[in-house]
Amino acid sequence: MLLPILRQPALRLIIFDKDGTLIDFHYMWATWLTALAQQLETAARLPIAAQLYHAMDFDPQMQHI
Repeated sequence: MLLPILRQPALRLIIFDKDGTLIDFHYMWATWLTALAQQLETAARLPIAAQLYHAMDFDPQMQHI
């Protein structure tokens, strides 16, 4: 038997936001992807953002995936 603190609460709700009404998909992923590209460029000391954007089909000017 699990300790009370280790028990997971019962799932009571699942929300599907297929049309982006609740979560701005492009803003969320664009923010994550640009931060990732910057971190990878810093770590690798190579200009790889453009290649990453292309691989992810991301337009950095429009901030759109």
